Amino acid sequence: MRKNPAEYVIEVFGGVRAAASAIGRSPGAVCNWKRLGNGFIPNQAQQIILKVARRRKLPITPLDLICGRDVQK
Repeated sequence: MRKNPAEYVIEVFGGVRAAASAIGRSPGAVCNWKRLGNGFIPNQAQQIILKVARRRKLPITPLDLICGRDVQK
């Protein structure tokens, strides 16, 4: 199953609220990534996501933020 970038990031962080809190965005903004534009994440948010993911040792790469990722069901 293929997850778009927003779906994957939200899943790895543990939900919309957790992702929003981790990167300093509102839950509404994070939720909009999922609903709008096929999961596109704005560039400024991508940089923050990568920084936080590295610090927390989360499996998020720059490619994940562009293409999403195939995941097991």
